[in-house]
Amino acid sequence: MFVVILLLLLVVVVVIFTSNSNSIRTTLIKIKILLNLIDNSINLYSLLNELILAILMVLVHDIQFVIANEYVCADFPEQVVGLSVTEVTINSVALVWTFQMNGSDPRIRTEIEIRRFGTLVRTDMIAPQFSGAQLSPLLPLSTYNFTVYVVSNVGRSRPSVVSTSTLSLSN
Repeated sequence: MFVVILLLLLVVVVVIFTSNSNSIRTTLIKIKILLNLIDNSINLYSLLNELILAILMVLVHDIQFVIANEYVCADFPEQVVGLSVTEVTINSVALVWTFQMNGSDPRIRTEIEIRRFGTLVRTDMIAPQFSGAQLSPLLPLSTYNFTVYVVSNVGRSRPSVVSTSTLSLSN
């Protein structure tokens, strides 16, 4: 930017010394216009610098926020998907699901919350390598909601989608 200002001043000096006496007034007006342009460009340059600095600060803050959140959340296990009831009897249900892999800490266990009328009846804990479970004893003719969680050293996953089943009267 400094080089541009020096070049413009050099042009002004050359114009002054090459013009005749009748056009000195015109030359002074041109110089004033050039100086205004230089002043405006310096202000514009300053504003652009401030804008770029503000954008960079926002970007750096956003990057730090994303890195911090991924660092905090990356180790939690992923929730299971595809939870479904595969078999219903008079006093039991069979559930299956699929684990998602995200490179987090190894699974310690899988928890299955069993609810009836919105109230937690019990939580069954099963070994982490299994992707299904047979749940019994349950009350006949009752409707149950099942939710599956994966647990690692870091914590518990988000809940699976709730699966609902009503037990039948006969096997």
